[in-house]
Amino acid sequence: MPSDDTSADGGGGNKGDGGGGDAGTDADPNGCVTVGPRSGTVATSTPRTGQGAGGVAWQSPENARAADETPASADLSSADSTEDLLVSGYGFTGVTGMRVVGVEVELKREAPEAGVTDGEVFLTLDGQKSPMSHYLDLPWPTSIFGTHVYGGATDTWGMTLTEAGACGTPAVATRIAGHEDAVDDSVSGLLVDTMEEVADAAGLIIADDETRARLGRGALRVAERYSWDRTALIAFEQLARQVRRGPGQRRM
Repeated sequence: MPSDDTSADGGGGNKGDGGGGDAGTDADPNGCVTVGPRSGTVATSTPRTGQGAGGVAWQSPENARAADETPASADLSSADSTEDLLVSGYGFTGVTGMRVVGVEVELKREAPEAGVTDGEVFLTLDGQKSPMSHYLDLPWPTSIFGTHVYGGATDTWGMTLTEAGACGTPAVATRIAGHEDAVDDSVSGLLVDTMEEVADAAGLIIADDETRARLGRGALRVAERYSWDRTALIAFEQLARQVRRGPGQRRM
């Protein structure tokens, strides 16, 4: 579920559209299957958490579901940041043994004046942000809806930590947002504060059979949070809530 989360150094507002296109699949000679592009079916403006909590709410966030020129928008003053714009309901499903090797997100953006830049673009799974986010260190275009692509065919957005956990392999990672969601410190792996500590933590896991086995069991348990069945259930629950509210009754 991509999110378009922007910050502005100058006054004015900004606009964002989610990626779109016709759904489809395409297999390469290695057996990898490309699914999409697809547009989301649910979009909400959600207050940011952690550093820079809160933010300016997006107006008409549901407009971010399609890649047209009727966008979601936000009115920003100097140094303001927006809320998270969360787009979901892409209809992707998984099968037993499936492995995701990359995710690509396409966004269209425009700002009324110079100085509006990306905050972060991330994926979410079961309410948790991907361990790694993306952003372009360039101002948003001011005269056209610019199309920008984040991620790629071999970019898992830092989800290799979760993939390792699904194999019962404990991880060593730095203590940053995203890693803290993917690794339960001292339960499924070890979180460290500096790169110098990475070698020590990895050495401990390698040398201590009991610690490695305990963390491996924890890694399997934590990875279960991100199973396809659980993710599909959450997606269906979100769609059901939208249906129950009916037209004109969305709560943002």
